[in-house]
Amino acid sequence: MHLSLVLLVLGCLFGEAVLYGISISSLVPLGHECTKPYVCRNAYALCIDGICKCRSGFEEVDGICSPLEYRCPFGEPLRNGNQVVECATTRSVGPTTGTVDDCPPGNKCFEHLHSEIDNGRQHGHCCPSFTLDLKVNACPVGEQHTNGTCPDLSKFPADFPIPVEARRTCPYGNHDCVGSACCPEPCPASNTFFEVKGLCYTRVFLNNECTMDGECYPNARCVQNGG
Repeated sequence: MHLSLVLLVLGCLFGEAVLYGISISSLVPLGHECTKPYVCRNAYALCIDGICKCRSGFEEVDGICSPLEYRCPFGEPLRNGNQVVECATTRSVGPTTGTVDDCPPGNKCFEHLHSEIDNGRQHGHCCPSFTLDLKVNACPVGEQHTNGTCPDLSKFPADFPIPVEARRTCPYGNHDCVGSACCPEPCPASNTFFEVKGLCYTRVFLNNECTMDGECYPNARCVQNGG
């Protein structure tokens, strides 16, 4: 019953999520012709002059859009030689909740928006340790939207109407807030799509085709037919 309800709400006949008229099969590879701004298969790519290209702040490297710069809430990213040290966080469940990452001591994983390594693990890069109450004003990757604002809603009581001048202007669907910074989403409609290793994916339902565990919902995995 619950699965049928989800299928009905999303309008997915064959387990393929559709939002704002976008489905995973309609996404266009990098370098191919496109007709709409947010229909590219590659993370951090846009339809520019009729071709899927890396958006500002990224460059094409080995077929993916690679960040020109990595940032931290403060300080500089941890590096191994010239390479930024990437990381993954796992959210714990049970009596205590929180996150655990694989950065070395003195560092913390600064998560990238809607970016995963595998099922349930968020992708980011290692930065000098920071606390959750730090006022973040930096995009981990990509360029900050200059006209997009992300207000601190903690200043207002839950039942208090937010003044017009304090409302979010960071555009939904292609940007999201990281603290007070308005940052680029990797994929179109990233509340449905997410990035893994430079490509955009969406969750698929049970008994539908998949390519990796990360596409499956929690407590499910991707297996070969008959596996």
